[in-house]
Amino acid sequence: MLEELSATTLPLPTLAFVTIALICILCFMTWRSTPQNIPPFPVRPYPLVGHFPMLKDGMDKMLREWRKSTGDIFSLYMGSKLVIIITSYPIVKQAFEEHGDNFSDRPSRTYKNRNLPFSELGMLNSCGANWKEQRSVSMSILKHLEMGKNLLAEKISEERAILLQLLSDLKGEPTDIQKLVTSYMVNIFCVILAGRRFEYDDPYFTRFVTLVNENTMLLDNVTVLNSYPWLKYLPGDLFGSKKSLENELEIRNDYCVKLVEETKERGMENNFITAYYQEMRTKQDAGISTNLDEENLYTLISNMIAAGVDTTGNTLMWAVLFAIHNPEAQEKVYNEIASTIGTERSPSILDSSHMTYTNAYINETLRFASTILISLPHACTEDDEIAGYTIPKDTPVFAHLSGILNDKEVWDDPCNFRPERFLHGTDNLVVPDEFIPFSEGRRYCMGLSLVQMTLFLVLTGIFQRFKIQAEDPDNLPTLESRLKAINAPHHFRLRLIERK
Repeated sequence: MLEELSATTLPLPTLAFVTIALICILCFMTWRSTPQNIPPFPVRPYPLVGHFPMLKDGMDKMLREWRKSTGDIFSLYMGSKLVIIITSYPIVKQAFEEHGDNFSDRPSRTYKNRNLPFSELGMLNSCGANWKEQRSVSMSILKHLEMGKNLLAEKISEERAILLQLLSDLKGEPTDIQKLVTSYMVNIFCVILAGRRFEYDDPYFTRFVTLVNENTMLLDNVTVLNSYPWLKYLPGDLFGSKKSLENELEIRNDYCVKLVEETKERGMENNFITAYYQEMRTKQDAGISTNLDEENLYTLISNMIAAGVDTTGNTLMWAVLFAIHNPEAQEKVYNEIASTIGTERSPSILDSSHMTYTNAYINETLRFASTILISLPHACTEDDEIAGYTIPKDTPVFAHLSGILNDKEVWDDPCNFRPERFLHGTDNLVVPDEFIPFSEGRRYCMGLSLVQMTLFLVLTGIFQRFKIQAEDPDNLPTLESRLKAINAPHHFRLRLIERK
């Protein structure tokens, strides 16, 4: 009987009718399951695949267009998954800050959560009591490292001296410095987290940098799996999802775990890992219930490296690229360095408060580059109401940060690179509330001060010592992003000319 059924083939018209009927049933089921009073859809979603194919030319571009036609908050279907997009600062503030207690979770059942159970530990994707404790303790440790002798600034400056020498060794030859910058950032986090650094040509270290770079490149494709998890069952590794998971495991097991074990053996002070252990033991000895443990620590370290290296490294590369495209702004930064610091003494973090134009240049880089196009997803622990609309429990909610940082109603001429927009006169730095490159609310970037400190110290060091020029002055590098999930500049070659 089974053999007879398997040998049966449906006529083509019948097969077409069955296929269309199944699609209609699925569309009807999706329509019936759509919650009431949710934000409007900009356009009708496609059956099965939702709005995802409409983003093929770039999410940032389409979200800006849909805001014009639909408003500051709207709904999309990514596959069969409903998501909410917020594109204005007042509504982001209402959701993530004023309703922050209800909007501080992450959505469940993401691709990584399904395939890497430890991804729900640490801080980036964790929720509830565990997330609150990991974040609170981590911020306290980083704050402690900033105080006193300001160990963070000291470590950043020490590594900066090595980076500047490596850049000087290029002798002004056209070079792509992206890998050097990434290596610098990975080393900075190794020093802060574990109190140790690596030589830039150490094979173990270069493998670490390669893994970080590869996972950044795979971001565009891997995010597809959140909407269409069944794609992972296709033969091969079409979307790089398996490679991404392998890299995550290698980073965790061969680097994060080893950093923890080596730090324990050396017993060194003044680093994140040692401080975390001290806090964990203090709570355990006092009989206080705690989520602090080694499994969370391994993931926490991985989270900090992944988020910090990408964000800060890409922003540094954008800042250098903008200097090539805006030589007048580059000279203004240099002139402020020369008049405030001079050309002999290395810049220190104490100089920051006296250098308004340099800080304005850094802020404009963060705004214009918008490295983080959209926030990581937030999710409600219970149904909520925002801007008059219902936000269902566990629905992913994203803030379109790039759209907010390029809102014409706030920034007047957002398509122009103009650091002066952050200045009132020549001495006062003005930072609008809408300047949220690191998101808003309880989930805003924990390493905000670390990122700002790194950008100031590295950029002032580079601008003080070198004049940044294009390889070909008549053919400047593009300002287009090479990725869609995050804003990362294309690889480009430049000349770093030593200033006399």
